[in-house]
Amino acid sequence: MIERSKGRDRARATRRRLSMAKIEPSAPKKNEKSHRGPRRLRVRDLIDLTYASVWPWLVLFVIGLTVLLAPGLNFRIQEFELGQVSPVTIRAPTDFSYEDEVTTEARRVEAGEAVHEIFDFNDGAMTDARSRIASAFELGREALGITPTAQGEEREREETEDTSKPVDDEPSDLVMPREELMAALQDRLEVTLRDEELELLLEHEFSPNIEQVLTQAVTSVLSRDIVASKERLLASGRPIRRREEISKASQIRRDFSSILTSEEAQELLVLQIASTSDLRQAERRKLSALGSRFVEPTLRFAFADTERARSEARAGVDSVYYQVPRGKTIVRVGDEIDENVLRQLEFLASEQDQRWSLAGVVGALLLAGVILLIQWYLLRPVRSGDAWRRQTFALVGIVVVGHLALARIAFLVARLVSEQLVVAPFHNSSSYYYAVPFAAVAVLILLLEHTPTALLASALFTIALGVMTGNLELAIFCLVSCLTAILGLFQFKRRTELFKIGLLIGSMNFTTVLAIDLLTERYFPLSTLSFDLLCAFLGGASVSLVVSFLLPAFESLFHRTTDIRLLELANNNVPVLRQLALEAPGTYHHSVVVGSLSEAAAEAIGANAVFCRTAAMYHDIGKLTKVGYFVENQTGANKHDTLSPRMSALIIASHVKEGIQMAKEIDLPQDIIDVIPQHHGTKLITYFYEKAKEHQDPALGEVTEEEFRYPGPKPQTKEAGIIMIADAVEAASRTLDEPSPARLKGMVRQIIDYVFLDGQLNECDLTLRDLEKSAQGFLRVLMGIHHQRVSYPGFDFEKEVEPVVVQDS
Repeated sequence: MIERSKGRDRARATRRRLSMAKIEPSAPKKNEKSHRGPRRLRVRDLIDLTYASVWPWLVLFVIGLTVLLAPGLNFRIQEFELGQVSPVTIRAPTDFSYEDEVTTEARRVEAGEAVHEIFDFNDGAMTDARSRIASAFELGREALGITPTAQGEEREREETEDTSKPVDDEPSDLVMPREELMAALQDRLEVTLRDEELELLLEHEFSPNIEQVLTQAVTSVLSRDIVASKERLLASGRPIRRREEISKASQIRRDFSSILTSEEAQELLVLQIASTSDLRQAERRKLSALGSRFVEPTLRFAFADTERARSEARAGVDSVYYQVPRGKTIVRVGDEIDENVLRQLEFLASEQDQRWSLAGVVGALLLAGVILLIQWYLLRPVRSGDAWRRQTFALVGIVVVGHLALARIAFLVARLVSEQLVVAPFHNSSSYYYAVPFAAVAVLILLLEHTPTALLASALFTIALGVMTGNLELAIFCLVSCLTAILGLFQFKRRTELFKIGLLIGSMNFTTVLAIDLLTERYFPLSTLSFDLLCAFLGGASVSLVVSFLLPAFESLFHRTTDIRLLELANNNVPVLRQLALEAPGTYHHSVVVGSLSEAAAEAIGANAVFCRTAAMYHDIGKLTKVGYFVENQTGANKHDTLSPRMSALIIASHVKEGIQMAKEIDLPQDIIDVIPQHHGTKLITYFYEKAKEHQDPALGEVTEEEFRYPGPKPQTKEAGIIMIADAVEAASRTLDEPSPARLKGMVRQIIDYVFLDGQLNECDLTLRDLEKSAQGFLRVLMGIHHQRVSYPGFDFEKEVEPVVVQDS
């Protein structure tokens, strides 16, 4: 179609025709940030960063699929409950032994209780008390100024004299104040010292005899086993282990009669002092009061050590196992499952999980890798471009893996519900599985992508679901449901029809489950069959609700504009289109024709025709800000006649920026926003460029094409390239005086040549064959618009008609 040898002549002719038509292609500068403006980082932006490589998504999906599939790779013993009637006969697949947990636990409890309670005896209490008393008496004698020699004489005098008689001698003078002596003595004794007790010691000048009486009484008592209370010992009635803290010697005590309480130990101390001294009664009472403060429990319960010993004893008990030979019948069909049988079945299930857990994980990894590799390589022909391929891979992976995770959660909930509802048919968890909206996978992918991608996703999802559940019937049900959804969406035109699709899927689910239950003979009782059919229908009907909820999020996160959204945007009742029709009827008509042209061309080459028609309706909405400056809307004088060519070019180009801003304000999809600048590319505003050259002012410098070219970007997709050509074709067609088929064909070819040779299609995927097919599509529409009609006989439409005057009678 393109004849490069004649390209330059055709381009010049096209420029002249375009200048007459005043085509105003306009676009923002390539990579111009002012169009988008500063914005905050959003979730969609973070997801966009991951599209640079497929590896993050691949790793994520492999991990997700492995976690979901690994538990389902192993054969599983059916779950049973205590008292349930076994529907099958189960025999031991191999020799195995299982732990009798009840007997083992009983033996361990018994071993723990056999351990004696440990009580620690403070065998250092006597030495500590003796040291404190000796230190205090030594300090007292020093305070009285008694030397060691005088101390010896005093000892001899006490041995020969009667200490029961009153002491007539006054105590020696103190070398320190009495209060200071009192505090120092209490520090050394580490017990409270009362005034009358200090007076007693001062009267006897801290004599060695008094020291000996007190020391013997206290150490004699502290050598006994003393406890705070005997309640624990008497309550258990069991022997204890007495362990000395310092020497670590231990012995078993069975007789508790020699163990004293604190009160009994204090009474014993009083008797000891009374029997070992010849002091007066009042003095014995004071000395006994002082000595009783040294009495404290010497036998304390070692709780931590006791519990540790009991834990060790329990841990030392070996588990009790029962041997089950291979082939032995564990339970027969129709038998009731008791505790012993239930333990054997649970052990078999757990053993299979443990035995095959590693193999299951490896198998899940391999299967996940195979599924994802198939997905990656089969996506190659769907759309050209690695970026789109990576994005589609992420989309399909998220939908498939996400729905598998949701399905597993739904199965868990179904099992919990069925366990609570013991009345038939609600106790059967497998019935609830049919209520899961599996077909939502196919519907989402088909709306966001294409039929081949939806078929691929449905197949991969069905395989993974079958492996995860180990249920062939459920996998068949899922596949039929997904295929029904794909077939039903061929005539999909409006979002409200999602509910009709849900009813269609529900009806097919109903039929599929009926067939499965009849084949597997699950039709009795009828209540079970009826409940299965009800769940299946609800699972299909709920697809529309799930898709309606998820679709907007996927459209936003993955920059997808579904046909549903496009059809809604193409509605003439959209406010901005109504405003365009009322305020800029010429631009509106131009947009409608461009939409028809681009739709026909897109259908011819297999591009998205719905997108082309919808995007064409919005490609010139920026002209609403300066309606009168565009020729298709002018009814009087041309406003550009009073402006310089450069100013006119700026005004013409500004509608692109204004269009982008308006599109963002009304929240148009990014795909349509991108068409607004791309459909103009970097083309030359020919009319004003030629006018500027004709009226060139040397003072303003030389006129260059760069000043009058639109800064781009050039079309990045087939659809944008088609709209660019359709925009120029529609504008040029209005300049033809006699739009015959031959002239229309020549005009279309010249426009395509001009756009092609100008390099505007270098960045999109349009091929020469696509351009040829597009030209044929343009011609069909143009010949339908500019077709010839015969004259109406008897009518002269150029004759002036005189007004009819109506007279009142």
